[in-house]
Amino acid sequence: ANLDPSAPPSGMSNAQVISVISEVSNYFNSQSAPTAAMDANGLMALQTSMGLTANAPNGMSIFTTGKRSNGTSVAATCANCHGLAAAGNGGVPRQGGQVASRIFEALNDFLPNGSRATVPTMPGIVLGAGGTGLTNQDMLDVAVYVNSLP
Repeated sequence: ANLDPSAPPSGMSNAQVISVISEVSNYFNSQSAPTAAMDANGLMALQTSMGLTANAPNGMSIFTTGKRSNGTSVAATCANCHGLAAAGNGGVPRQGGQVASRIFEALNDFLPNGSRATVPTMPGIVLGAGGTGLTNQDMLDVAVYVNSLP
């Protein structure tokens, strides 16, 4: 897989990548946010299958300030691109209020073996400079926090 966050996916120019990201972003920005009740079953199943309990304050910390380990960034702040309220920012999609289990799934998709590992910039953001990135617990926490936003 191409993990260079500055390189476009195979066969696509930078302009084509930007166009696709913009189209996807516009679509999600036009959608109304689901209610928390819509995600209850998916989130509960996710937590049960992993044996984890969501910690929204940890998710807020990672979303707004990123994650560091031993002084090294292991995941960038999500808010730099998605905005503090996760309302989207230009060509970056709104995440606030989206289904938590889907946000968790999307974060996993950007990991090296994920289905979207070649999307420009995201693998480097989820993995961070240290390359260790977010744990399942971290991704669950971020997903629950972002789901709580309007």
